[in-house]
Amino acid sequence: MGLVYLAGAITPVGMLVTYAVLLTVLAVTAWLTLRSPIDEDEGEFPPTFFAVGLLLLIIIAVLLRIWGNQYSDLQGDEAEVLFRATRLILGSENSLVTHSKGPAEILIVSAFGALTGRFDEFTVRLPFALASVGGVAGTTLLGWQLFGSLAGLVTGGLLAVNGVFVTYARTAQYQSLMLLSVSYTHLRAHETRYTI
Repeated sequence: MGLVYLAGAITPVGMLVTYAVLLTVLAVTAWLTLRSPIDEDEGEFPPTFFAVGLLLLIIIAVLLRIWGNQYSDLQGDEAEVLFRATRLILGSENSLVTHSKGPAEILIVSAFGALTGRFDEFTVRLPFALASVGGVAGTTLLGWQLFGSLAGLVTGGLLAVNGVFVTYARTAQYQSLMLLSVSYTHLRAHETRYTI
């Protein structure tokens, strides 16, 4: 909504810039507020190095998940999600309750479509790619919090380039949403366990 008020229109570039800024703010905030359970020993990276590493992982994840996201027509389940999302916008509430995978993917596609006024491949797949990027950041922070900065960066790096997660991020499916929600749920649960 802020993008609509500031720019007057939502464009894919504007959404990417907004998301990158918000993700950077969240990463910096998490870095400043979260504490590693491991004391800064010889094997630990300085906090600045970890923050730079996290930013590089986010950039890699964005490039692999968003660049060329309109590579093909919507396929199979993606087409069903789009069909149900457009029916929801037209007022058919049955499209939510009859979907076997849950309503999140339909609600997100319909929200992005309604905001942008577009239902092309890039716009339909974008929220799932962004959720996957957020999942990479959350998993990196969780690994850092549980096992130290090296483990966090290695975990995030493996997840950022993992072909299965990249593939799911480039389709309009719920798996990327699950990655995001699980990583941040565990992050918040372990934060209360390890912080003073």
